[in-house]
Amino acid sequence: MVSLNWTHTADEDLNSIFNFIAKNSTYYAHREINKIYVAASSLQLQPVLGKVVFTKESFSLRELVAGNYRIIYEIINEERIDILFIHHGARDLGKRLRKL
Repeated sequence: MVSLNWTHTADEDLNSIFNFIAKNSTYYAHREINKIYVAASSLQLQPVLGKVVFTKESFSLRELVAGNYRIIYEIINEERIDILFIHHGARDLGKRLRKL
């Protein structure tokens, strides 16, 4: 089984998502974060489940959609996947990708 490595940026994104939703409902904030974790955990058994969204010479990024959010990840090797960041689907992903 592949291990998931949540980067610092991904952790910060989850905290921001939780805090934003929790302003109105902690119940729904927990529910949304759980949905993201469940979707990401499916990558442990099926790493190529998501589609390719960005390719550079040295790496390619994939995405998995969980509700309104896009889980952006990179397959490092057969044993490790890095969850790079979590991005709201209504926002421009290109800005974050250009920073890589």
